[in-house]
Amino acid sequence: MAQAARWTEVVRFGVFELDLRAGELRKRGIKIQLHDQPLQVLALLLERPGQVVTREELKRKLWTVGTVVHFDHGLDTAINKLREALGDSADSPRFVETLPRRGYRFIGSIDNRAVEVAGPTLPIAVLPLKNLSGDPGQDYFADGMTEALITELGKIGSLQVLSYQSVIRYRQTAKSLPQIARELNVVAVLEGSVLRSENRVRITANLLQAAPERHLWAESFEFDPHDVLAVQREVAQEVARQTQVSLTPQERARLTTSQRVDPAAYEAYLLGRAYFYKARTATNSMRAKEYFEKAIAKDSGYAAAYASMAELYIWTSSGGTWMTDPNAKYREARLRAREWAEKALAVDDTLAEAHNALAMVKQVEWDWTGAEQEYRRAIELNPSYAMAHLRLATL
Repeated sequence: MAQAARWTEVVRFGVFELDLRAGELRKRGIKIQLHDQPLQVLALLLERPGQVVTREELKRKLWTVGTVVHFDHGLDTAINKLREALGDSADSPRFVETLPRRGYRFIGSIDNRAVEVAGPTLPIAVLPLKNLSGDPGQDYFADGMTEALITELGKIGSLQVLSYQSVIRYRQTAKSLPQIARELNVVAVLEGSVLRSENRVRITANLLQAAPERHLWAESFEFDPHDVLAVQREVAQEVARQTQVSLTPQERARLTTSQRVDPAAYEAYLLGRAYFYKARTATNSMRAKEYFEKAIAKDSGYAAAYASMAELYIWTSSGGTWMTDPNAKYREARLRAREWAEKALAVDDTLAEAHNALAMVKQVEWDWTGAEQEYRRAIELNPSYAMAHLRLATL
């Protein structure tokens, strides 16, 4: 399979540079404070300098399903903030040109000689696994397995894996795989299904190249629930092999490491994640907390459950709209978040989610240096970790 174009790490134009890995816009080497939406808009415009990026394309790629109702205002605000950061104007644009009712175009001059690259990466999307049980109540298991595969593949530096939030809208889609690949701007798509019985789990995985359309690999895995983590790593290993991306010795060693999990703990963890992603209410937050606590009670070494608990409490400490305990004081919530994040790292200091959780704690504590260090460590461990990239961009 042909490699994708090399990932541009730093793009320079005029006195500015956009560091895509760090999620930073800098002017003469000095970081400019800019939130993630304007940064992402700029990144998309810089991907195709001189070409129109339509409003519809920006909505599809940068606005989630639940927020499209606010898209027009959100995009206008993002463009205004971007122009403000660049010292640009709509009337006399130097960088971002508006094409009324169509979209936007980057018209500045890019210094191609100054572009740095971090090596070849291949953009890939993992579509939501289909739940073959016939029971919609089992959707959480299929969604959880999807998120887990995204996480495993994201740890491979030669792959650029789209986030769970980017693909979940395709759960019930009737669109063809080539169409989905075009919409997501990926080279390959992994799709599949999952069927769970009382004592067995069966996963079917299919890997397809988008253009030209070609079937690369298909395999079914039937296994004991204790071996679910090992199978996820086996799938990731096979995807790397079929796409012909390079693996570092550390990545290869990690993918071949055998690990078992308590099925009851894993199920409780997936249920917690399901409530975690639902509408952010106190009720859903409390249900997520209960399931994460159940997972930890079943397996005291479950680092991912500790990290998820930390993330729950972070929403409270930052004044989020959902709260692990509606009566909790914000300071207490921050302390609990830190406690859970540190427990996760004590169990597994190579867990990107744990470093991201601790970074979020430090960010709400205004420890910018500490937060940046933890976000960068999370990205080092999982180069495709979208949340860590976005959070780093907000520092």
